[in-house]
Amino acid sequence: MRYLHTAGPMYKQKLLKLKSILHDKFDGQTVYIAFSGGLDSRFLAYAAGYFGFDVCLFHISGPHIPKLESLAAEKWAQQHGFTIKTISINPLEIEEIRQNKKDRCYHCKRNMFIKLLSLAPSICDGTNHSDLGVYRPGLQALRELKIFSPLAEAGLTKNEIRVIGKEIGLDQPDQPSHPCSLTRFPYDFSITAEGLDLVIKLEEFLEKTFKEKLASNLSYRVRLVEKDRYECHIQSSDFEVIPMSLLNQLKTTVAILYPDISFDIKPLEQLSGFFDRH
Repeated sequence: MRYLHTAGPMYKQKLLKLKSILHDKFDGQTVYIAFSGGLDSRFLAYAAGYFGFDVCLFHISGPHIPKLESLAAEKWAQQHGFTIKTISINPLEIEEIRQNKKDRCYHCKRNMFIKLLSLAPSICDGTNHSDLGVYRPGLQALRELKIFSPLAEAGLTKNEIRVIGKEIGLDQPDQPSHPCSLTRFPYDFSITAEGLDLVIKLEEFLEKTFKEKLASNLSYRVRLVEKDRYECHIQSSDFEVIPMSLLNQLKTTVAILYPDISFDIKPLEQLSGFFDRH
């Protein structure tokens, strides 16, 4: 582990624990990872590779995954020398997911990992220790299917992953979280491919504008809060750096592009779990 000299004692200990966990489970075997391209799955793949394991990444594509996100995941894997296989899944074919029941994530995770387990003897995912303390119905599906979560088992929190990632040379350790697009809709609201496409297009438009005008990564989500009423929720600390003129410009442009919907931009102290609180 050539880079451990750069990590502090606490982080070095956690890296050694992660290595030990992977070694006990996969000694001499390929580590198969469900790979979204988000920070957690990138960190897990990067660490496993540097520990000397053979790594194969499985990336899910479908109407709930932005195409730009899939392209970025595939590009990152190729740049870092990982084998990546993209598997197409349409979660809207499952009634409980399409109708957005409160346990939607359970059915989505179960459907996805059953598919992946047909392709590999065992699968790792990027669940971290911080995920264990919030509402995540998908965790039950992981337990039932015996999906292995090395980061959670090593006790690595989201913040520790960011800090350790930076210390060991992982690119974009400050990558904002970007949960599945299915989370952008109220419970018991029927999700359509068209609705998903609109949310994804709005978020891509905002991301492009923020990068061009502010040259920074902001944490935000576009959500359907009522029929034909969408809101962009931005982390309060990020909202403060956006000029009012830019906010007004964004709302005006969206109104021109999508005249059949209403759209607003609001700050939120707690960005995740919006529909679990409402």
